[in-house]
Amino acid sequence: MRNNALPIVLIASILALTLMPLEVVASTDTVKLLDSYWGVGGTRVEASPGDMYLPFTVVLGSDYEDSKISNIRADLYLPEGFSSTYPLTPKVASATYLGIVPPGGVFELTFYINVEPGTKIGEYTAKLDLMYDEVGDQAQRQFFDVRINLMGKSKIIFEVTPNSVEPGKVSNIELRVRNTGEAPATDVRVQLSQASSLPAASLIGKTYWIIERLGPGESIVLESAIYASQQAADTTILLQATATYRNTVGQLSTHSSVHGLQVVKTFTKDIDIKVWLSQYSLKPNSESTADLYIMNNGNEPAYDVRVMFNPPASIQVLPVGEPTSWTIEELKPKQSETIKVRLSVSGVVSKSVTMLPVTVKFRDKNDNLDAEQSFVALYIGEEEPKSPNILLSTTSSITAGKVETIKIDIMNNYRARLDKVVIIATPIEAGLSVIGSNNWKIDKIEASQTESINVSLFASPSLAGLPARLRMKIQYVTSDNGETINEERDVGFIIEGFINLRIYDVNVVFLAGAPMLTGNILNEGNVPALFTTLELDSPLAVPGQSIYIGDLNPNAPLPFTVRLIQPSSDNTKLEGTLIIRYKDELRREHVFTQPVSVVINLPKSSEKESSLVSQQVLTILIAVVVAASIISCLAVYRRRRKSHGAAGGH
Repeated sequence: MRNNALPIVLIASILALTLMPLEVVASTDTVKLLDSYWGVGGTRVEASPGDMYLPFTVVLGSDYEDSKISNIRADLYLPEGFSSTYPLTPKVASATYLGIVPPGGVFELTFYINVEPGTKIGEYTAKLDLMYDEVGDQAQRQFFDVRINLMGKSKIIFEVTPNSVEPGKVSNIELRVRNTGEAPATDVRVQLSQASSLPAASLIGKTYWIIERLGPGESIVLESAIYASQQAADTTILLQATATYRNTVGQLSTHSSVHGLQVVKTFTKDIDIKVWLSQYSLKPNSESTADLYIMNNGNEPAYDVRVMFNPPASIQVLPVGEPTSWTIEELKPKQSETIKVRLSVSGVVSKSVTMLPVTVKFRDKNDNLDAEQSFVALYIGEEEPKSPNILLSTTSSITAGKVETIKIDIMNNYRARLDKVVIIATPIEAGLSVIGSNNWKIDKIEASQTESINVSLFASPSLAGLPARLRMKIQYVTSDNGETINEERDVGFIIEGFINLRIYDVNVVFLAGAPMLTGNILNEGNVPALFTTLELDSPLAVPGQSIYIGDLNPNAPLPFTVRLIQPSSDNTKLEGTLIIRYKDELRREHVFTQPVSVVINLPKSSEKESSLVSQQVLTILIAVVVAASIISCLAVYRRRRKSHGAAGGH
């Protein structure tokens, strides 16, 4: 019996060692900081003190081998000299990443930051608080030191000296290039050219330069020359200076400015002719006699002075009668002459100041001819206001995607009854249609009384959130004098979309042992639900959990997942309310709620628990085997003792 029990004990021991669960080494997965830069989406921008609402992007990478991460959000605690765009948290900028990052994936978080005007150029350190969920596992949190490199901007400006040249000779000019920014400009290429095509002037000096580097606050003077002929006297030459350079992020920047270079007179300098109108009153569709004053405000006499009007036909302001030009043989210094003119104006121009062009030609005492172009201010009044006979009013909004009937009130604002009132409604915006008849007839509308018409309209969903108008053409006959009058009015309203949310396929699932409430949200309307968030009000809800969904587009189901706390074995039913908050296309806030009641099917025992049960059964089996061996040994021992006792008795 002893020989039979020993193999049984050995076999049981081997089985216990074989079935014992192995220990699993925990993963060291993390998220790593890769880079930070001013800009977004890989496009870098310059940043300098005083800039507002600048994008600042932090690049991170998932170092997880197998797990995905989601629900990523972060707070960036800013150093001195920087502030966020949120007034309530000026030193903390926030960002979220809505996607799911696969193992080894790279993602970016973009924060919008203000750089205060007094911030110095240099490197700063911000603290990044990163929070995310490991899919199928618990929430994670990490902290990073993020470098903020404030390099400033390079800013190129130009100065041209002198600001005037004499005709008939070559004049030297200087172009000063100055960097007024905080950062250097490199590979600066400067070009000087004429912005105006003036054949009587031309640049004859050097017009292109290359500057390797222009540091902040530095300037350099470039020399060139220009020639202006006698025909260019008393004109302005426009010079354009252009600089192309690389900024602090290596991008090509271009700055150009136009500078006026005055070509002075060499004759008739001391003659100054002034022209103006007085003593007139003009209204649309009227004529008036005016006094045209011509005065020599200079120090030398002017001879053979000729005044000519050059009215543009588009304005429809014309001098009337003959002549349209006048000649004054001599106009001494401080002397003035008065000429009577007749002016007319059409009904097109009303309540405005029109500049009437006038050309004055004259000669000086040396018989040099000069011409000056000036403008005479002409004020045109307005007709006495006429009160409209018809006043229209209607509702303020309709809904897109549906046939809606609006009531338009028509009020008689005339002093007497209006008869045979005919109304035609025509939509102005494409996508807005009148359903059914678009014309109506009202036999009469008494003075100060109101009649109404019903208009059925359909607005395309593409017009949601936009204003729309109906053009109302109205014809009527006045009862006091029998005059037929046609009026045209526009009535406007806002076209609103509609949002109808539905939640379906709600269920509780377990991911890696963690309970999750899953489902789908469907927008059955015709406009997106904007800035949507989802909350669960339930005893099993994680406190403070609010999920940002974003835009819910029409007819585009969106799945959602809400984390729950671990239910007890007695709590096998989820009772609560799903709360959805969103804004419509007019940025008005709405709240949608839906009760939920879901039976929770607790998961079966895990593999670890099964292994523990197997180990307990094996322990009991070993104990039974050992006990059987001991009992067998005792039975053999008692049998032998009894046999020995019997032999001694004989």
